Amino acid sequence: AVNLNLVTIGANGLAFQAGAGRTVLNGYTLIERVGVGLLNRESGAVRHFAEGLDETVSVIAVGPDGGIYIGNSPLRRAIANALPTGSGPTLVGGITKFAPQRPDLHIADIACAGATRAANAHIQQDLYPLSATADQKQLFEHIAQARRVATAALTAGQMDKALVEQILAQLVIAETALQNPDRTAFKNAANALAQITHF
Repeated sequence: AVNLNLVTIGANGLAFQAGAGRTVLNGYTLIERVGVGLLNRESGAVRHFAEGLDETVSVIAVGPDGGIYIGNSPLRRAIANALPTGSGPTLVGGITKFAPQRPDLHIADIACAGATRAANAHIQQDLYPLSATADQKQLFEHIAQARRVATAALTAGQMDKALVEQILAQLVIAETALQNPDRTAFKNAANALAQITHF
């Protein structure tokens, strides 16, 4: 197993790529199996991992839909497959998307990230008003993202209507709070978003 030295920072974790293969030529590893996962930012523990086909040597990105995207660069796997003992899957190339399979957990992660941002903005807004304004804008993005995921999950039959309605109601509370310029705006938004993580 090897660290492929590719990671990107997310609000609630670190998306990473890892692989396994055979060590040849002075300790160089030829990758035969690879995948992406999510690390807990505080503990470093693996929260999720999904095996894929090809590695990337360029970029790993997390999209607004929660998917992890990599540009496939299967050169090392091509070399490993060409060896007499090579037996890996067929090369794919292109771009791979690892899509979220649990919209409820995706929404909880969005809400958790938003609640943390709002709580921090509440504490820091007097010292850093420009930062608080940027946080407010980002929080509206969190709310819109959670709303999109919840609505799509309801349409696809992946989530119960009553649960989606509870989530949407809390998003409205958070959104309304953020449109109110008083001192409690961020605190109220944080509370509403945190509530979603308990559903």
